[in-house]
Amino acid sequence: MKKLLIFLVFIIIEITAYSQSLQNKFENEKCIFEFNICDSTYFPDYFEDQDKIDSISKCYDNRHREALAVEKYQLNKYHLPIKIEGNNRIVSLQNNNKINLIPNDTFGEAEYTFEKRFGIYYLFRIQWFEGNNYCLLNSKTGQKTFTIGRVYFSKSGKYLISINDDIEAGYSENGFQLFQIDKTGDVNEVCRFSPDWAPEKIKWIDDKTLMVKGYYISSGKDYFEIKTLFKEIKIKN
Repeated sequence: MKKLLIFLVFIIIEITAYSQSLQNKFENEKCIFEFNICDSTYFPDYFEDQDKIDSISKCYDNRHREALAVEKYQLNKYHLPIKIEGNNRIVSLQNNNKINLIPNDTFGEAEYTFEKRFGIYYLFRIQWFEGNNYCLLNSKTGQKTFTIGRVYFSKSGKYLISINDDIEAGYSENGFQLFQIDKTGDVNEVCRFSPDWAPEKIKWIDDKTLMVKGYYISSGKDYFEIKTLFKEIKIKN
C-alpha cells in the first residue's frame, strides 16, 4: 500500500509539472494574457435550450448537416429576417439594407449557417471544405467579424472572446481571439494567439478575468493521452 501511495504521488507531481510547463503567458503590444492553473468549475450551456440543440445534434455524424438542422430550428424560433437561397444567406438589416453571405471558394468556404442570436448580433457558422470558422454579423451596422470559433460576450458587453480547439487535426485555427466592442456596437480585434494546448469551454468573470477548460496532449514512445486542464485567465490591456 505504501509503494502504491508513493507511486500515485509521483504521477500527480509529474502531471502537475507538465501542465505547468505549458504556455502560460501571451504578450504583444496590445494585450497580455496570463494563465494560472485553477480548480475545476461550472461552465454554463452555450444555448438557452441546450437539451433541444443536443437532441438535434446527436442525429448527425456530419458537422455540416448538423449545422443545417440547428439553423432550421433556430430560424423557426427567432423568426429573423434571414432568407436562404441555395448556399447563400440574405440578411435584412435594421435599416432595411441587405447583406449577402455568400461562400467564397477562394477561402475554401462552402456555406454559412445561422447558429445563434446575441441581441443585435447574428452568429453564423462557416463550413469550409475542411474545417470551419464563424462570422458575427451586426444587424444594425452590417459589420461582419470573422472569428476562429464561437463567441462569448463579457457581462459588461465591452468585450468578447472567441475560442476554438484544434490541436489534433489542424483543420482550423486553435486558440483565443479577443475583441473590444465600440460605442456603435462594432467589434474590433485586439489580439489572437494559439497556445500549445486547446481551449474547450470558457466563461467571463469580469472584463479582465475568465475561466477556461481545455486539454493538452501528453505523449511518449509508447503512449498518447489527452489530459484535461482548468485555467484562470487575467487580461491586461
